[in-house]
Amino acid sequence: MKEPEDIKKLNAKINEFKQEHLNSKGSATSPSMSSARTVTGLQISAELIAGVLVGAGIGYLIDNLFNIRPWGLAVFLIFGGLAGILNIYKTFKSNDDNKE
Repeated sequence: MKEPEDIKKLNAKINEFKQEHLNSKGSATSPSMSSARTVTGLQISAELIAGVLVGAGIGYLIDNLFNIRPWGLAVFLIFGGLAGILNIYKTFKSNDDNKE
């Protein structure tokens, strides 16, 4: 069964409109891509802040238990920061593995 001429014209106009609409967007990121970047940024900052806070908390407790101020806080603050950076690295590594 052959397609009527007016349906062909309508399909051509629809396709033309879709092309113009896609071209007018340019290189702007879609809302889903923007929100994904926001989530990734929040996750990175949360990983780093959590690592530092947990390290500081453990260091503070060690300082109070063994009365070695300020060494426990200083050492565990550094360990917490390193743990946060390691978690960020693991997050990016797993994201790269999922893209392949």
